[in-house]
Amino acid sequence: MVMKKIILSLIISCLSIVGFSQTPTEDLGVQWETKTKDFNTIKIGTVAEFTFKVKNVSKVPLFKYTLTPIKPGESGSVTASYSTEGRPGFFYKSIRVTFTNGTVSDLMITGNASYDVIPSK
Repeated sequence: MVMKKIILSLIISCLSIVGFSQTPTEDLGVQWETKTKDFNTIKIGTVAEFTFKVKNVSKVPLFKYTLTPIKPGESGSVTASYSTEGRPGFFYKSIRVTFTNGTVSDLMITGNASYDVIPSK
């Protein structure tokens, strides 16, 4: 019984070490123009779409989900969209972008889909 507890403790310790060693790095080598977009109130039925722009500030090419390289000093983009058709009310959507160097960036779009939208001046 004591031996089982010791073995179980060792297994849990090893898994914990592996888990901590693979923690994603936030924004290492990338520079976003913005990481959030609030659409405020938009008319229901429209598509909330925004293109996030990113620049590679590292010394090596970075790849994201499209596998298109962003060379050092160059820029790329990620487009996020949300259809409000049949979805009234507040929305909050997050987008996780993972690069091949282990960098993870969380982007966010928010807004409120409403039937009553007052035109902005």
